[in-house]
Amino acid sequence: DMRDMGWANLDFSKDIQHFIRTALTCFPGRMRQAWIVNSNWIFNTAWSLLRIVLTPKVLSRMQQVSVESLLDEIDVQYIPKELGGTWQPNLTKEWYDVVFELDRLKSDNDSERRR
Repeated sequence: DMRDMGWANLDFSKDIQHFIRTALTCFPGRMRQAWIVNSNWIFNTAWSLLRIVLTPKVLSRMQQVSVESLLDEIDVQYIPKELGGTWQPNLTKEWYDVVFELDRLKSDNDSERRR
């Protein structure tokens, strides 16, 4: 949801850098689809530049949508409450725990294949 994004959001603190590193590490292999909601001119400008360097496969996984069409695409239980769904995410804890567990499993699996 990009509704309230502005220049003040472009803070590249350690937390933001960590999030970007983690997202880049996980994408596109783990993320099958991303729906970008309420994009504004800052995102649209960045997106037009990113489209030049992203592969068609990655681009096909990302869509800019309205809230209404998001509700048509995804079950309401997986959409955050502020977008009309019923999900109350705790991304800091839930998301990172799952990502790190998947990384551990992948490392274990890669190690076993090398043997």
